[in-house]
Amino acid sequence: QSLETANSFSTNTALVAAASGQIHIAYFDVDTRSLRYLTKPSLNWSAVSIDFSEEGMSPGSTSDFDPVGVFSSIARDTLGKLHISYIKSNYDTLRSTGDGWGILMYASNSSGGWVDRALTPAPGIDASLAQQTAITTDANNKAHIAFFSNVGINYATNRSGAWALTNIESA
Repeated sequence: QSLETANSFSTNTALVAAASGQIHIAYFDVDTRSLRYLTKPSLNWSAVSIDFSEEGMSPGSTSDFDPVGVFSSIARDTLGKLHISYIKSNYDTLRSTGDGWGILMYASNSSGGWVDRALTPAPGIDASLAQQTAITTDANNKAHIAFFSNVGINYATNRSGAWALTNIESA
């Protein structure tokens, strides 16, 4: 079954299923360079954009602009709320340093609507040079993210109420 229109192309998909069987998918939409979310709450699939490039590119444009939503990962907490980690690419940083891919981002619908935020750097960890993410939630519905950056494998969590980033293993 096709979930999006035939002229849409997606990559970097992530999936989580609820106990009820409801499927939740986060993915990078190549046409719009945005992070998209798909679910099937009833008979039909429903899609929304969660985060997108601020440069306002139109779908199908071949110009260079910052893609949003690559390396996405999705988790569902015990209350049924969703949490997504992903990368908001920063080509200026990539061009100037030759390292990394983009800014580590976190989005959740735990407050009702989708809210996204950039996770700020910690001493020795530049979260603007992040790539590859994996997310899970704990029994208290707090997010835990593993990601790779300029210094190696890192861990981010909001279990104390504020986000904390720690380097686990140096590159």
